[in-house]
Amino acid sequence: MSVSTDLVRPEQPAIPPAVAIVEIEGAPSRAVTSRRAGRWWVVTFVALAVWSFAAALWNPDRFNPAGFALVQRFVGAATRPELDPVFLRVVVDATLTTAAYAFVGTALSLVIGVVGGIFVSRTWWQRDPIRPNRASTAGWAGTRIAGAIPRGVHEVVWGLVLLRIFGLDPWVAVLAIGLPYGAMTAKVIGESIDDEGGDTYRTYRAAGISRMAALAYGVAPTVLPDVVSYGLYRLECAVRASIVLGMIGAGGLGFQIALSFQSLRYEEIWTLLGALALLAAMTDWWSARLRRRPSRRAVLLSALAAASATGAS
Repeated sequence: MSVSTDLVRPEQPAIPPAVAIVEIEGAPSRAVTSRRAGRWWVVTFVALAVWSFAAALWNPDRFNPAGFALVQRFVGAATRPELDPVFLRVVVDATLTTAAYAFVGTALSLVIGVVGGIFVSRTWWQRDPIRPNRASTAGWAGTRIAGAIPRGVHEVVWGLVLLRIFGLDPWVAVLAIGLPYGAMTAKVIGESIDDEGGDTYRTYRAAGISRMAALAYGVAPTVLPDVVSYGLYRLECAVRASIVLGMIGAGGLGFQIALSFQSLRYEEIWTLLGALALLAAMTDWWSARLRRRPSRRAVLLSALAAASATGAS
């Protein structure tokens, strides 16, 4: 016995002809308009790039033909770097100084970032754990603004200001790296707490646990991998920043490179650049290994390396 499907089939609402025409004809027009707008944005960007290049760079007066001789001397010196034992000892000392600036500055930034990240997060300012949207807006906004000030100032500007205060002191480079990097790290950690540990924190708080205990046991295990990864990235940036800070008088490889450039000793420059490349490669290798195997031995070796670099400087 067969049952007619007409009895159980739901009735389809009829689409008015006018609506059907609008839907059929309107969809392609919106897609075409979107593609045309995208093309105009690309054309505008290319036109602005060409105009900027022509206005800023394409000027015959900017090129100095006499400078090509210096470029040839600089490139030719790459085949005969300075290997005098006395100068090599200077290079080793400058390399250890630069490494010490990077390690200690990054360590300071992590301390500032961990402490500041707690207060920068919106999670910390939530007074009612049951209603996460009720936050102390004034306190949270104040900490965000306070963290944006050191974060917005470049480390070179910090170095120039601190040079006027402390003179030629190692703390100039350490603070010039630690203060802005610490503010950046605090922002990243605060956002990680809100994004990854907010629900766990509210659960702990709803159970009657204090705020510090909820952060330590509920949020820290979740956020710790991000903190380690970002701290290692900041260490790689700190190595390059230490070079620039050395060129303004903080010491290290940057200071020696600036001296060699001023005296046109290109052979010494290539030796210093080789030491810089070796330091950057070792930092990249060490950070990649620590990301893959964050064991106690790796952390201990890293601490010993930082301590030895600091002591040698």
